[in-house]
Amino acid sequence: MDLLLDDDERAIADLARDYFAANAGAAPAHSIADGAEVGSPVASSAELGWFGLTVAESAGGLGLSTKELAIAHREAGRALAPLRLLATTVAATAAAVAGDEALLKRLLAGDAVAAIALSTSTGYLLLDADTETSLAVSVLADSTTVTAVTAGDARPADLIDPATPALKVATLGEVLVSADASVSSQATLAIAAAQIGIASASLDMAVDYARDREAFGKPIGSFQAIKHRLADVGVALEAADAQLFFAATAAAENREGAGWEIAAARLLATRAATAATSAAIQTHGAMGITWDHDAHLYLERATLLDRIGPRGAVLARELIAGEGVTP
Repeated sequence: MDLLLDDDERAIADLARDYFAANAGAAPAHSIADGAEVGSPVASSAELGWFGLTVAESAGGLGLSTKELAIAHREAGRALAPLRLLATTVAATAAAVAGDEALLKRLLAGDAVAAIALSTSTGYLLLDADTETSLAVSVLADSTTVTAVTAGDARPADLIDPATPALKVATLGEVLVSADASVSSQATLAIAAAQIGIASASLDMAVDYARDREAFGKPIGSFQAIKHRLADVGVALEAADAQLFFAATAAAENREGAGWEIAAARLLATRAATAATSAAIQTHGAMGITWDHDAHLYLERATLLDRIGPRGAVLARELIAGEGVTP
């Protein structure tokens, strides 16, 4: 098993990073959090083929593997890309697996936009949803469903992530697609990749500040309380990233136990994202908790991503039992 990126995979990583640098990032996230209208990247993402990364070329997709999926979504997480891109990608994969060619065509073209649906005690929260949203995606451990969205009873909802607008609905509409656990597996992998991107960006932010900020005539990164914590975060991030690509490669090669590896990747990615975003805020001191700083955006996005799909305690129990997300 070769976990190193080849030339084509590095090109995809560079393309994704450049694209999200131009179409996402902390600046538009701040604008959304402040209530401003920000243009949607759905149309340009559709032109790049983003929503069909792992959809077969014969069905209109790019025909890439789960390894490329992980590469792309890691960059999306790093840039705080809108969650509708993740949701629409998962919806397109579900439509392809279920054989719904008409819905798949609309999703790949960006004519149908999805939102992740989270169940609550009083209905559902649709993440990164607005008037553009026409579909809801529910990701469970053993299945993924795509339903129609009826905006009649929708009302705005506040999330812990202020850069992700949301709608609250009492019920979801008609079930359009119900796909098997293979789609949940890809969704879990993409979420883990996004969490690792968030962790990487947060650690970079903290390290840069620790090198530049001085106290008592020395960079604060020279003090053990800071450098040892950031080193621990770096180790956690490296472990999570390695597990992500081990899992992605195992899934791409249809290896036995790939589902267990994906569950492990998600668990490690969640822990790395939590550790890195917390460390970034604390390394920046008082400035790190201000509204205008970028650090809180990454912590809030990491917290929100942790709520999607199979979560930490569930994954841990499944791993101990030798189970995991079915590949």
